[in-house]
Amino acid sequence: MAALLIPFGYPGYPETEMFRHIEDSKKFLSSIGIKFVSTNSIITLSHCPEAVEIAKGDNWDYVIVLIATWIEAPHVCNVLSAADLENKPMFLWSHDNVYDENEKATISFGPIAAAGVMRETFEEMGYRFRFAVSNPFEPALAKQIKAFDRAARTIAKLKRSRLGLFDYTSMGMYTGLADHIKVKRLLGAEIVHVNQYAVLNGLAGVDRSLIEETKAVLRKEFSIAPDIEEELLDKTASIYQRLQELKTEHVLDALTVKCQYEMSIDFGFSPCVALSVLGAELPVSCEGDIYLLLSQMILHSMSGETTTYGDVLGFLEDGVICAACGFAPKCFMAPERPCISKHTAICTGLMYTSSFKTQDVTVIRLANLKDGFKMHVIHGRTEELKDFHEIGCPQYAGSIIRFQNKDVEAFKQEIMSQHYAIVPGNLLEELECFCALSGIKVI
Repeated sequence: MAALLIPFGYPGYPETEMFRHIEDSKKFLSSIGIKFVSTNSIITLSHCPEAVEIAKGDNWDYVIVLIATWIEAPHVCNVLSAADLENKPMFLWSHDNVYDENEKATISFGPIAAAGVMRETFEEMGYRFRFAVSNPFEPALAKQIKAFDRAARTIAKLKRSRLGLFDYTSMGMYTGLADHIKVKRLLGAEIVHVNQYAVLNGLAGVDRSLIEETKAVLRKEFSIAPDIEEELLDKTASIYQRLQELKTEHVLDALTVKCQYEMSIDFGFSPCVALSVLGAELPVSCEGDIYLLLSQMILHSMSGETTTYGDVLGFLEDGVICAACGFAPKCFMAPERPCISKHTAICTGLMYTSSFKTQDVTVIRLANLKDGFKMHVIHGRTEELKDFHEIGCPQYAGSIIRFQNKDVEAFKQEIMSQHYAIVPGNLLEELECFCALSGIKVI
């Protein structure tokens, strides 16, 4: 999908300069990697029908409304309405004044005056938009538009996404429950509910050659504890391959599996390692936590990076201890060959026991808020986790996360559950834009 650029101007301004400003804007967008299609420039009412026909030609991810000079506000609203674009995310971009070297003076083409009208008009019309005033090729504008592009495309991806929910509530975690209709209505994501029986009943039919292939990968990429029997590796590989089959069958973009207690105790095998291997390919988590999986899907769609999650297990002066009981995609872990060990308390099965590597990360959680949603948005830095474990358990895969933009005491008072999604990098600006466009309250 592409963005739609709609440039607006006004008759009476020097056409050569006006159209040069519009063409410079297009060159600028291309130079920073924005994929877009432009309508014709709308200068008078007579130009609107052609723009509407172009705008109707695709299901655009978002719209850039460009104000190059003074414009007539009704032209903008008429095109957006006639082309059915009013519910799309919009970037309202006004050019700034320009300095003329020949005249030694700052020259106005009237865009800022028009922008004052349009910004308030967009707000009163209820449009979802971000506003910027800048001329093309300004670094600050490039940063704003790229952040908006990521946020708006994430909104579009969510509307096309299918999230697999294998069974549901685990251990009475109210915070993992979500209203599926509300999620569909406000975010667009489809929650595909599949019974856990589909996983377990299909294990016997997994192709033996695929099991052996998966085991070979595990032996090559991980340090496997000497007390791990072949049967446990067989179960891990079988679960991984069965989830692959179900992912394809149900066309899933992400999935979460309820492990406690049916798999971890009744079946006798926790799927931590199988899920971790699968997590390198798509957002994956466990314990049926819908809000966690949505958080991971948002981070993955926005960054293109692998996501993980951790339980908040301790508060520090400037951060938290964050670790899951055996789950993490390999790319997060510090050793070249991370350790696979046995679960030793409550659960049975295999788990990862290596610390995360040191890197900048973004940590978020989406949560319910009356008629909408709220989100914790944190920038942090991971550090090696040493000499920490739950009683009776090996060390979990995880890390210390030092907060860069959040007071720990405030976080304690706002904590939205134990599960938080994690992705490499700093996505604060993109997430703030995403939340503004989606009506989500940033905490």
